[in-house]
Amino acid sequence: MNATTSTDETRAADSDKPAGPIRIVIADDHPIFRDGLQKLLSFEKDFEVVAQVGDGDEVLRAVEEYHPDVLLLDLKLPGTHGLTILHNLQVAHNTTTKVIVLTASDDRNEFVQA
Repeated sequence: MNATTSTDETRAADSDKPAGPIRIVIADDHPIFRDGLQKLLSFEKDFEVVAQVGDGDEVLRAVEEYHPDVLLLDLKLPGTHGLTILHNLQVAHNTTTKVIVLTASDDRNEFVQA
């Protein structure tokens, strides 16, 4: 392998990385959990929490407004249920937002559906 090939491979790998920090929306109905998670993520320079929401009805609005790279989603939210939010994101919204489900639910069926 020569130096040119190595440089080309490095450029290709770098082009897959986001230009700035990873933008995150936290959706959870427990304010202490949301605040703690935001504080934890604030220690990482590659993460930026752009919004926190505590109600399922606010989640889609936050995704539309902030265009996050990642949505940290609790399934059991007041208002719109997390599974409905997942469905709406997949069907009705043209989004590149990745979803990570964080939940204290022990409902096996919800895990399978998510």
